[in-house]
Amino acid sequence: MDNADINFYFDPLCPFAWMTSKWVRQVAAQRDYTVDWRLISLRMLNADVGYDSHFPAGYEAGRTAGLRLLRRSADSQRRAGNPAVGPGCRARILPQVPLDTADWVRLPDRFGLDPARESEWRDLAQALRQAVEEELTEHQRRIFTAIAVNGVPLDALAAELGSSRNAIYKTMFDARRKLRACLVANGYLPENPVRHS
Repeated sequence: MDNADINFYFDPLCPFAWMTSKWVRQVAAQRDYTVDWRLISLRMLNADVGYDSHFPAGYEAGRTAGLRLLRRSADSQRRAGNPAVGPGCRARILPQVPLDTADWVRLPDRFGLDPARESEWRDLAQALRQAVEEELTEHQRRIFTAIAVNGVPLDALAAELGSSRNAIYKTMFDARRKLRACLVANGYLPENPVRHS
């Protein structure tokens, strides 16, 4: 679109771009502006940044996963035109987030548990699963299962639920607190965890 009133450059995985896109859509609707939604990759633009030294563990993997989202966005734009990445684009281009199923069988592998101690972690995993079912609210259960059990990236989950990263973090914090209390009360975890310095 060569004659747009606003050229909006965004990375579909960036929460700040998502928040700004909401504002752009509101302004465009109020002022009858046209918007050219232009895709960029912050991961590619910041390729020279040392992810290991500047960001938390797993950050680069999340940004790499974001490249798939960027490709889906570009494909949607190519097939359906500029509006395909405009209003509501994240809901249409995000991969299906598994919220109603849980891959509990893979949980030990996800956490790198020692196969030689299988009976210990199998009991702990069963106790955790029971605590998730009995102690968490439905919302906490969905969030915890999606992130901790199924490995759904936080940004994808926030977009799928129309939520923010902070709201997801808060839900996970509350869920972990409840689960830990339950596992301590039932003798699966020590009351005072060992702190490593």
